[in-house]
Amino acid sequence: MKVGIITGDLINSSQYEPAQRQEVIKTLKQTLTEANDVADKQWLRFEMYRGDSIQIEVTEPEQALRLAILLRAALQKLATGKKKQLVPGKPFADIRLSVGIGEAERKQGSVVEADGEAYRLSGRSLDTMKKHGQKLIIRTNNTDINEEFEVACRFLDVLLDKWSASSAEVVFWLLKGLKDVEIAAKLGISQPAIHARKKVAGWEAIELMLQRYTSVINKTF
Repeated sequence: MKVGIITGDLINSSQYEPAQRQEVIKTLKQTLTEANDVADKQWLRFEMYRGDSIQIEVTEPEQALRLAILLRAALQKLATGKKKQLVPGKPFADIRLSVGIGEAERKQGSVVEADGEAYRLSGRSLDTMKKHGQKLIIRTNNTDINEEFEVACRFLDVLLDKWSASSAEVVFWLLKGLKDVEIAAKLGISQPAIHARKKVAGWEAIELMLQRYTSVINKTF
């Protein structure tokens, strides 16, 4: 079956204070658990390993990119400041994510120990991302698709690297399906303020990329 495999590792996790590490891990697990609970069926499995790495199996590969951006938004809305860099409103956490789309036999047991085309595409790409300064990549067995999303993901990295915690927070709730008025009520700010944060965060560009990704994956796989 076709699946999406997301392999990731926390960026600069050695600089986290113990309490920050606990908060980051809790946030990752909570975000994934809540994402799984909104569907009528379990559509993802995940496992943390080595203390700062994660592997996620997604049975709906057209949702893999949305989930990857959701995870980055969830971490970047944490703004307590990392050690030696206590900057109010500046995210202290981020994660490097490699999305592999392809065949894999879904088995019970450890996601980390599973194998298949999608697992290999995801794992191998993660190994090369750090030296190229990449935080998000999408890999399939189709060269044309890979080249298209290589460019798109580079632009997305530039956009997300400019997020403040408040920008990430708004995108997080948008990705979870909340409307502007609902986010405004949740955050205790006005709708015009939400609109302004969406614009700064580049939400329209993110939406377009998600639409394009979903279209390509559905047509190809």
